[in-house]
Amino acid sequence: MGGASRGAEDREDAPMPVAGASAGPGALARPGPGPGVGVGTAGVAMLDAATYRRRVRQACERSARWLDRCIRAHRRPDEQALFGIVQGGTDLQQRDWSLQATCQFDLPGYAIGGVAVGEGHEQLRRVVEHCAPRLPEARPRYLMGVGYERDLLVAVRAGVDLFDCVLPTRNGRNGNAFTPAGQLRLRNARFRDDPAPIDPGCDCAACGGGFSRSYLRHLLSAGEMLGPVLVSLHNLRHFQRYLLDIRAAIEDNNWSLLFARWPVALAG
Repeated sequence: MGGASRGAEDREDAPMPVAGASAGPGALARPGPGPGVGVGTAGVAMLDAATYRRRVRQACERSARWLDRCIRAHRRPDEQALFGIVQGGTDLQQRDWSLQATCQFDLPGYAIGGVAVGEGHEQLRRVVEHCAPRLPEARPRYLMGVGYERDLLVAVRAGVDLFDCVLPTRNGRNGNAFTPAGQLRLRNARFRDDPAPIDPGCDCAACGGGFSRSYLRHLLSAGEMLGPVLVSLHNLRHFQRYLLDIRAAIEDNNWSLLFARWPVALAG
């Protein structure tokens, strides 16, 4: 009595919106490590709280408590890699606190979360270059939700190994194709009579299969599912080729060739 109580949204067990095959519209569930560490995948990330503005410290502390709970609830450590997630927003002091809280546990891998959420490239660079070298060198380093070509390059050069992002397929579904020189919005009228492939240097199913920009535009305009599928396949191959060239640049110590082939890597 007499103390200020936390709001419902601040409680660790407060209901949160969920999505999934068994969840109806507007479904709520109470968070907990049990279901999350029981799914049949090779890797799984701990339950974490995204961190924003004045709630950064509170969210970091909650994520640290959840990590401890996730570890205790994890039943398949020999089959499933549980990653801890470093949070802290753009506050490097909070990042350091979260690094210490997360890296005190010997885990199969470690992730950097809470970036690529609207903070801009320079802030992303600042956070990643601060956090990645401080993660255990002998474990995979995973940057969550990234990203664009220049963001990937920054992360790789900082020591990040793994990425995940919806960009290739989300953009593909909407007719936006990635190329070494920048994006092409294939729904635009200027591609109506363009006989070229998306990227002449690409070997994906769309470019290597003889599908022109004009035909892809027709598929997209007509609502034919083949259009989004082909552009998505191209985008996935685009990022595969890009990261393979980054790997070659590391091995050969030849960054100038990478920048010549991929101007988008330096795009502002």
